[in-house]
Amino acid sequence: HGVNGVVDLYGVHSLEDPASRLALRVLAVPMQRRGAGRDELRAVVPQWWLRRVGREDMAAPPPFLMVHGVHDRFLSINGSRVFAAELSAARQRLGGASPRVPDVFLEVPGVGHGFNYFNTPAGYALSDAAAHFLRAVAAATPVPVSRL
Repeated sequence: HGVNGVVDLYGVHSLEDPASRLALRVLAVPMQRRGAGRDELRAVVPQWWLRRVGREDMAAPPPFLMVHGVHDRFLSINGSRVFAAELSAARQRLGGASPRVPDVFLEVPGVGHGFNYFNTPAGYALSDAAAHFLRAVAAATPVPVSRL
C-alpha cells in the first residue's frame, strides 16, 4: 500500500548536513543494535530517497507537510529548505507530476526545535495544520476495494 502522506517536523533530511549527521548517529544506535546495515540507515533519510526518484524504479514521493522552527538550534532549518527545493525539483523532473495534495513547507518564526511540545499558539497552529493536511491526504487517497 505505501505511504500516502508525510508530516515532517524539523526533520533529518540530508546526509551532507553536519547537524543531520549528528542526529543520524543518535538514531543509528538502536537501529544498529537491531542489525541494520548502512543501506537501512540511509533509507531513513528522505533526501536519499528523493535523489532516486525517476531512477532505480522509485515512485513519486507522497505529499509532504514540512514544518521547521526558524530558530532551531538542534537541526538547522537550512536542511529543510534544501529538501523542500529538492522535492519541488523532483516533481518537475517527473514532468511536473504533483500529488493530489500539494507539498507545504512552513517556516515558523520565533520558535526552535520541539516547539510543538508546549502549549503555545505556534504549537496549536501546528496541530491544526497537521490535522488539515492529513484530512486532505485521507480524502485524496482511494480506498482499496478489499476494504469496502
